[in-house]
Amino acid sequence: MTEPTSRPMSIAGPYAKERARLDGTFTDLDREWRKKYLKSQELGHHEPRTQFSASQMEMNPIRRAYRFPLDFLFSKLQPTLGERTQITRYWVGKYLLAGWMVVGLTYYFKYNSHDWTRKKGWMIYRSRSAVYPGSANFPNVSNKKPSDYADYEFKNSPI
Repeated sequence: MTEPTSRPMSIAGPYAKERARLDGTFTDLDREWRKKYLKSQELGHHEPRTQFSASQMEMNPIRRAYRFPLDFLFSKLQPTLGERTQITRYWVGKYLLAGWMVVGLTYYFKYNSHDWTRKKGWMIYRSRSAVYPGSANFPNVSNKKPSDYADYEFKNSPI
């Protein structure tokens, strides 16, 4: 759909341009209307109303909520950082996010490993290194007994 080239009606009326007012068709009724129109264009004591900034308008409330701590902090640091505020805020946010991910993954791998008491959790397999004929430690035979396979730390349990 294309944008129309002209509007159907101008809010300023037919005499918005000075040339149209000077051609002799401008009556006293038009002058009165124009005076009221110009008076209505003056701002009141409560105008302009404060609105959200354009960046806040495009963000939903959840995004504004999780961005609030760093936005507040860097609004206070704006005089100190100057032009570097936005790029510093961006990278500090990324580093904090990466740090929280490392802490979360460390916790998950430490306390939610797979063992014999539950089925869920990460199973970590260790494979042996490849040994070829002629190498120093050939044949690299496993020292595990058949009962050691798939015990999931049952032998080390305090039961």
